[in-house]
Amino acid sequence: MKRGCSCSAARFYLAFSSAAVLEPGFDRLPPHAQYVKLVALAATLVVTCLLVWPATFHQITEAGEDTEDVHEFTTRAVCWALLAVRAGVRP
Repeated sequence: MKRGCSCSAARFYLAFSSAAVLEPGFDRLPPHAQYVKLVALAATLVVTCLLVWPATFHQITEAGEDTEDVHEFTTRAVCWALLAVRAGVRP
């Protein structure tokens, strides 16, 4: 349940971040500010992928069964996602 909420929140934030990059005023920002926005967008994309990946792993490799491998994989993916969140939120 909580992972599902995290995935939805990450997808929403990804959509919001990508909209900021596509706005007409983005090209008027100084180059360093554009770079920071793009790095934050890339980090958000990585977070979204890392949060969705365990669900795919669970369905494809373990046929939907809850196993120790699924738990370990999900824990690692979420830990890596937290590092990317830090990079995306603190530009």
